[in-house]
Amino acid sequence: MTSTEELLKRIDASWHKLRPALIPGQLDSRVADGRTVKESLATIAFWNETVAPVFAWMRGEPELPASEWYGGGDLGIGDGDPWPKDDVHHAREAAWARSVSDGEVLTRLDHAHERAVATVATLTADECRPGPGPADNTSIGPGHPWARLTSNERMVSKANSCTYQLYDALLEQLP
Repeated sequence: MTSTEELLKRIDASWHKLRPALIPGQLDSRVADGRTVKESLATIAFWNETVAPVFAWMRGEPELPASEWYGGGDLGIGDGDPWPKDDVHHAREAAWARSVSDGEVLTRLDHAHERAVATVATLTADECRPGPGPADNTSIGPGHPWARLTSNERMVSKANSCTYQLYDALLEQLP
């Protein structure tokens, strides 16, 4: 399994490839899924923002209110509401991006990235180690990619999928 230091280096390397390519006024080109770069960046910012509350949940800490972690306009999920499918999040964030300037999207992205990195930096050696941590499947359906992972493996998977994997995927699509 990846150590925290290795994970942070991987995130940093991807970020430093992507971030210089993001220029205000040049974020209107479309990527493979039909969204603009700007809309995609808002979605990436959202997933970066989810790292801290998901880590808190996995650690059994109190749930963070959306107002403390969400940087968009309106998360649109009330207390006790189920977590929507990814497409719902992507559509909401794309709509938010269309309503604000490139600079606002980039500022949110920068803040979300910084917070995700700070959260990933809190991973302990035990949390980076595969098994034998508990496999708590609360709120995770059998088809979810995390269904067979231990809590520790889920934390690393969350860090990977919400940071550098998104950065690399977008970077491959930039004109």
